[in-house]
Amino acid sequence: MGESPNAEVEVSERPQRRSLNHQLWILAKCYIDSANILSNQVSKTGNGDPLPAMIMCTSFSIELVLKCLLVVTRDEIRTIGDLEGTGIDLRGHDFIALFDKVEARYQAVVLEQMTLSISAIKTMEDLRTWLRELGSDPFTFWRYVYEQDRIPKPRYGDIKRFGGALWRAINVIRRFN
Repeated sequence: MGESPNAEVEVSERPQRRSLNHQLWILAKCYIDSANILSNQVSKTGNGDPLPAMIMCTSFSIELVLKCLLVVTRDEIRTIGDLEGTGIDLRGHDFIALFDKVEARYQAVVLEQMTLSISAIKTMEDLRTWLRELGSDPFTFWRYVYEQDRIPKPRYGDIKRFGGALWRAINVIRRFN
């Protein structure tokens, strides 16, 4: 199954800490890569046991990209402590709450990317309605899935579509900043 969770990993030290927006982007990429590994495992085996972890990793990746959008032009911010006094709040898991904090010009890029994925989404309100119907905090729900009395059919395809639109948007935005 892999190495022991106690196995030591050697990591090279970096002389200067990366910007927070870059750190968030890298972490988001790692979580989506993990979700893709789990997705491949589910596809190969037909065993759905990894599904909650797959949804959780994808959802957390989305959350991190949304947080990255909040600091995308602020390369001087390298730590959470650097946020003090900026008015930027990265707390929370709710997609809509985080999205509403994103600058309008970046929201427009996300909306543009979503319209490519889902033809029914044409306006910001369409997007917010779609996210509400999706459940805009799948990370928390699937993280505590074992506590649920009833587990709905997961809308992983929709979560992944939103994530894909965010990835395309953040890559467009980062290219021009």
